[in-house]
Amino acid sequence: MLNTGPKPIQFVWTIPFANLRYKAQRKVGKALDTCGNRGTWEPSSIYPFPSLNPTGKETLITAISAVAPIARPLAGKKLCKRTLKLVRRASEHKCLKRGVKEVVKSIRRGHKGFCVIAGNISPIDVITHVPILCEESNIPYIYVPSKEDLANAGATKRPTCCVLVLTKPAKGELGADEQEKLKAEYNQVVTEVNEVMASLF
Repeated sequence: MLNTGPKPIQFVWTIPFANLRYKAQRKVGKALDTCGNRGTWEPSSIYPFPSLNPTGKETLITAISAVAPIARPLAGKKLCKRTLKLVRRASEHKCLKRGVKEVVKSIRRGHKGFCVIAGNISPIDVITHVPILCEESNIPYIYVPSKEDLANAGATKRPTCCVLVLTKPAKGELGADEQEKLKAEYNQVVTEVNEVMASLF
């Protein structure tokens, strides 16, 4: 007798990052267990990541489901773009501290700036103390959805948990024009971040 039951659903993932692919596979497994291989499952989608599907056409695959629930305030699309642009400019002018260790050290030494934290860090315990330090030192902070995007903006190949944008370099001085542009962009982003923070609390 032929088996006429429903066939198992096959899912094709095109997310380029190994950790996201692993998490997606785990969620698919749980979804199949709950719906008995009969239901469909799709990841929650808010923030797009460009990728290529097996047919070769460009698609948008999202990974906001990997963002930790404590990632608040989370930058929207426009604010995220401006924030990463500011991080890129600060990196070019040597006004950037990368990684949890350097950021915490700078904050404890009394350096003032603007902290950008990645929301898709796993385990999240690595960065849970950073927002508390920022609030104690009166430093504005914002979460962005992707540690990979934060690393690209900071001109580093490895994914970055958090960065601290300074208004002046630790060593040397900037030109008057460069300092003015960086300060203007910094003030604009910080103002928007403060408005987002005020809307939350």
